[in-house]
Order: sequence, then C-alpha cells, then structure tokens
Amino acid sequence: MYLRIVLLLIISHLIGDFVFQNQYIINMRFSKSFKYSIVGNLMHSFVHFF
Repeated sequence: MYLRIVLLLIISHLIGDFVFQNQYIINMRFSKSFKYSIVGNLMHSFVHFF
C-alpha cells in the first residue's frame, strides 16, 4: 500500500515538472535575481500543489 502511494507521488512530481511547467518558470527558478528566483520557486510549488 505505501509503495503505491510513493510511486504515485513520484509520478505526479515528474508530470508536474516536465508536463505542466513551461520554460519561463524554469528560467525564473534559476535566475540570478533573488526576486525572480523566489517568484519562480513559488510558481513551481503551486504547480505541484495543484
């Protein structure tokens, strides 16, 4: 039972990272500007939350 939950979490994380995020969010996450980096990471978190 727990293995299924872990596998589901891993699959959903991968789908959230590679399917539902565009290049703009990825560029913001790794920006040199602290403000854009924070905003990009928050947007990344919201993609995984929803």
